[in-house]
Amino acid sequence: MLIHICLALLFVYFCYALKRYNRKNVTPKGYKDIPYVQESYVPFFGNGLGFSKDIIGYIRNAHKKYGGIFRLKLFRKEMVVVCDRNLVKDYFAAREDTLSMYNVLEDLFLRDAFAGKQNTSFSTIITLIKKTITVKYDEFGPKIIDEANKLALRMQTTWCGKEIDLTELVIKFIANTSARCFVAIELTDEFYPIFIKFTHLLNWMIVTTYFLPMWFLRLTAGHLLKHYWHQMVKQLVPEVQKYRDDPTKKDSLVLRASVDYVEDAGTKLNDEQIGGIVVGLLYISSENSAIGLASTIIDLVRNPEHWDRVKDTCQKYLDTNDINGLFNDPYLDACVTETCRMGAHIFAINRKPASANMELNGYYLGNIDTIAICQPMLMTYDCAGDVYKNAETYNPDRFLGEHKESKLSHNLLTFGSGSHLCPGKNFAILEIKAALAMITTQFERFKLPNPLPDLFYFSPSAFAERFVKIKINPLPKIETKTKQTIKDVPQVRIGDKMCVVEKILDNGWILRNYLSREEQIKMYSGVTMASKNSASYEKVIQNVLYPITYYNSVDHTSNCECPTELLAWGQNIWNNINGTLMEKIDLPQFNSVTAELYNIDTVDENHHNEILTYGMMTTLGSSHKFSFDSQDIELNSGDILITDFRKVLHGIKCVLNNPPGWLNDGVCVIDDIEYPIKTFDRSGLIMHIGCVA
Repeated sequence: MLIHICLALLFVYFCYALKRYNRKNVTPKGYKDIPYVQESYVPFFGNGLGFSKDIIGYIRNAHKKYGGIFRLKLFRKEMVVVCDRNLVKDYFAAREDTLSMYNVLEDLFLRDAFAGKQNTSFSTIITLIKKTITVKYDEFGPKIIDEANKLALRMQTTWCGKEIDLTELVIKFIANTSARCFVAIELTDEFYPIFIKFTHLLNWMIVTTYFLPMWFLRLTAGHLLKHYWHQMVKQLVPEVQKYRDDPTKKDSLVLRASVDYVEDAGTKLNDEQIGGIVVGLLYISSENSAIGLASTIIDLVRNPEHWDRVKDTCQKYLDTNDINGLFNDPYLDACVTETCRMGAHIFAINRKPASANMELNGYYLGNIDTIAICQPMLMTYDCAGDVYKNAETYNPDRFLGEHKESKLSHNLLTFGSGSHLCPGKNFAILEIKAALAMITTQFERFKLPNPLPDLFYFSPSAFAERFVKIKINPLPKIETKTKQTIKDVPQVRIGDKMCVVEKILDNGWILRNYLSREEQIKMYSGVTMASKNSASYEKVIQNVLYPITYYNSVDHTSNCECPTELLAWGQNIWNNINGTLMEKIDLPQFNSVTAELYNIDTVDENHHNEILTYGMMTTLGSSHKFSFDSQDIELNSGDILITDFRKVLHGIKCVLNNPPGWLNDGVCVIDDIEYPIKTFDRSGLIMHIGCVA
């Protein structure tokens, strides 16, 4: 009897495998066919066994034989792979209700993981996370630097002279930073170990979804995952309650938004649902950034000349306590970007078609689990050459200079593009830069194992991972400079921002680093484009301060429409400091804006402004030495000087040759919106906002 049962089961399996093997998507008339990869196809496993032996090699061979789009079956997953750049824009243009990212993430067990014992919809979880990941540069910057200093201290004390897995070393820094910035809490010694267990188990389960069905994972490892989830949420509930008790509390946007959120049915989220959303936010923001940071470090270690350049670049900013300069340095940005280009996951960008009848640019997708863009092929290997020269060579300088290569999101794919562009991209890059600064300036360049482990492309991250252990050795005392950290500076709240305020003599205030990089770009682009149809654009006079855009200037003339938003922005800052940082002054509403271009040869003799009284001067571009009565001060890009320009003797003594990385003719892209930048061959501009009588 047992033999008959076994034979019956074998027969059923054989029929199932044969059916899967012979299963084909029949392409309807009028559509283009997507070929199946035949090499090393095995019933039930599909192409998975051959693919696993040499992932990149397998995809490259398939591309050579089948072209820029083809079908694979990787164990349980039926998928279409895109290696054709001409299809990328159509891919990202598709809406969530046609090609769904959320459904892919649900299939990877993420909804189960974040909802835990609750029935929270995945769209609610993702909507609240995406909605609240906003980079408050002025508030987050000091916290990121502080956590980077703590990372360096742990390396000096706990791990000095020892070996540790590189990703394990940095993930605590990333998790703590995310918790402080987004949730306004510090991870306790009780919470963090549970979070790491949760993370490791979820990572394993995500990879396992390629091999085992969801119901089986729920019945097995899913129970342990829920146990970890419950332990973390239990610790988060008291924090959630603070936001219920105080409707004005806004320290954490995600907690505030989640407590106030009302679902379509009119119900509110309970405490455990909100705790689960926080767990999801911590996981998403920590896992990708930690592997990205580890990958950037490995790339620098493998390229000693760039390690040394990063070290010297960072030390310059640390010596002057210049957070803004550190976070905006174009070379550091290029190093991080190059790792993003070369270290991407094989199929991090996936979408699930809403139906079997979907098509992409005329290609019939059919009955598949997912359609994926192969990022390494488009950024590093066979299909990258049209955008990136010598694409298999590590070269951060490709993103610098006159002929710099593309960082547009539809070319540099690591963080996605379109409606599903990673909302935490800019925050992750700030974290990576801060950690690089502390590590390269305080520790010897690490030694990597030989041979170096291959990239693990089944990583559940935007980055492929290398499992590398390093030994930590501090730099010899003789090489360690005096200033190794950016010191804590007292901050004050102005509007919705925390910022450093420096008092200058008796009647001047500098709001240091007030504008983030993205805000500087938007403001520079907006103010220079405002007068693009005026005569000011025809011939820009060199070496002197040249008014490129002005509205109701000191002689009551204008070359642009009234910049209502800019005036309101300046008025809001003034209203916040008038009567707080200074004695209350009765002053009419701001009604004047003047933006003047300068370059490295510009000198503006000391003078009083006879018409403009109190106002604010914003620097956007290279730093300049500024005379302020008897004192010389340095103003950097993003700084705002506030004073009575009628009473203060002021002028520009000299301009430094340190333009921010974004100040190049062309286009800067922020959240997939293009901001045109026109430099007029100048080093920057200063913008006065104030009241002209």
